[in-house]
Amino acid sequence: MKKAAIGRRMSTKPTYDHTEVLELPTGPVLFGLVEVAPEDIKSKTRVSEYNPRRNEFLSEYSLRDILPDLRDVGQTKAAYAHPVTEDGIEYFDMLDGSRRREGQHILASTFKVLVAERELTPEEARYVVKTFTRHSKPLSLLELGADIISHKSAHEQRKDEEGNPLPPLTQDELVVIFDKSKPIINVAVRAAENLPHDLLQAYPDLNLLGRPRLQLLLTLWERLDDAERERVVTTANKWSSKTMAELDEYGTPDQVTQCITKELLEQAPADSKPNNKAFKELVPNRASFRVADGQTELKVANLSAEQRSKLLAYVEKLVSD
Repeated sequence: MKKAAIGRRMSTKPTYDHTEVLELPTGPVLFGLVEVAPEDIKSKTRVSEYNPRRNEFLSEYSLRDILPDLRDVGQTKAAYAHPVTEDGIEYFDMLDGSRRREGQHILASTFKVLVAERELTPEEARYVVKTFTRHSKPLSLLELGADIISHKSAHEQRKDEEGNPLPPLTQDELVVIFDKSKPIINVAVRAAENLPHDLLQAYPDLNLLGRPRLQLLLTLWERLDDAERERVVTTANKWSSKTMAELDEYGTPDQVTQCITKELLEQAPADSKPNNKAFKELVPNRASFRVADGQTELKVANLSAEQRSKLLAYVEKLVSD
């Protein structure tokens, strides 16, 4: 029997044109290929609540890395889903392939989906999502934050062998689980919890919102009153309505993101704008820095004499090169 990637194998008894079996912790589950017509993609498939991809922000601009191949070569890799019935209506709950789904919708092309023979349990669905997320385009920090929140929520619902709730996950445990630093995890979760859709819609590609930009947006949003937020959202609406050709006039994707952030910040009153001259945390409770008037200042607390000597020697060598 031929093995496929990521724990998949080809079935010797196909019930569709093509089948695969995913080896889940609970046992093997058969998936059969289904081709969804372009006009049915939005009604017959939905992105699963377990899938951290922010599907509402996918666009022709953010999918520019895959659209040319989808257009010229076609969809060479099927997505994965399981059947779900809600209010008497069955649809395919997408566990993987949300970007391909949106790409095929944009191109009005048939969408290929490998659908499980039965509805999966929440634990099985999360396992499939986690398996494929490791091999797909990296999540944006906003999507990462939502994934962390979902993971923590699922953990809180579990119980130990004696039926007692499990202790909450610590930041150190989250660092290991998601392989990200504490500052990244902190800003990702805060952004996912606090930055609204109306603000984020300004950005054509969420993957370009790194930690510094998200921190600026968080600081801005937290300082605004309702009237000021409405003014910022109006600017966000203006950017969200621009076509890809119009956005390209502003330069590269990173330059576009920079222009959007700059204009959003300009809508806030002077006393509400983030102070770029304030010290920014580098290592929680240990080190901070600021850049002002061409100078970089660094504050480091609780250094031993040996650490201080090494730091000064490094700075001396760095600025002397």
